[in-house]
Amino acid sequence: MDTAVQSYYTRFWKRLRKDATPWARDNIFWGAIVLVVPAIAIYVSNRHAAIDWGLIKTTLVLYAFSFCVYVFVHVCRTPKKLDDERSLREMLLNDKIQEREEKIGRITSTSETSESENAILEILKHRPNGYYEVDELATLLRLSRRKAWDLLEGLEKKDRVHSEKADARGGRIWAISDLEL
Repeated sequence: MDTAVQSYYTRFWKRLRKDATPWARDNIFWGAIVLVVPAIAIYVSNRHAAIDWGLIKTTLVLYAFSFCVYVFVHVCRTPKKLDDERSLREMLLNDKIQEREEKIGRITSTSETSESENAILEILKHRPNGYYEVDELATLLRLSRRKAWDLLEGLEKKDRVHSEKADARGGRIWAISDLEL
């Protein structure tokens, strides 16, 4: 038998015993004990006492039927409870994974961004006329055009570079800020 299936059935029986035992113990077994023990005590103390054994047998049959219905209900409910537990565990694990991925992303993007920003600043410092287009910087740094543009805009917000309109299409050229020289 497959280990995953064995694991499921092990969890199934543990959960069934955990959920079903308290109610059955308190309501069915205790009731049967309260019914049978006094009758046996009377029978042992006085063998000629009139005990209605038919009533006791009928009551025990009703207890047995109640127990069977109870077990059937719990056998049907247990897989749902196991699935709910698994779903909750999975959701919590997915949340932890997402948190850690975000944390790793922040750490990685911060270090990559600062390295890329420093590389852009170094390139702009060593250009004779000081101006670059986004495409040139992206090619030199092996970045996408979008990533290079975002980095330049971030540097512009920090007043480390500035841009000027280069043509009627809205293209821009970028240069290092006077403060960085």
